[in-house]
Amino acid sequence: MIFVVAKLTLKPGKNAVFMEGWAELIEEYRKEPGCIMYHVGRVIKNENIWYMISQWESKELYEQHLKGPFYQRAYTYSIGFLIKEPEIDCCYIDM
Repeated sequence: MIFVVAKLTLKPGKNAVFMEGWAELIEEYRKEPGCIMYHVGRVIKNENIWYMISQWESKELYEQHLKGPFYQRAYTYSIGFLIKEPEIDCCYIDM
């Protein structure tokens, strides 16, 4: 099992529109094969920084998700709101 933590830095003033689009996308994300949980939230002290935190049954299922059409659609939607590329870390659950 793995956790994936993605840090997104949005352009100022884009939060409301970004949130509207992700309100629809998040339910689809949660239906992806191998996805155990998926949450999106803003940093309290900086509303332009968002984290997407997900848990996957395996690294292989997460990698399949990255190659699928849904991920490509979500990435394409998100990239226009970002100042820079997302910072993504995959973590094995050891304990």
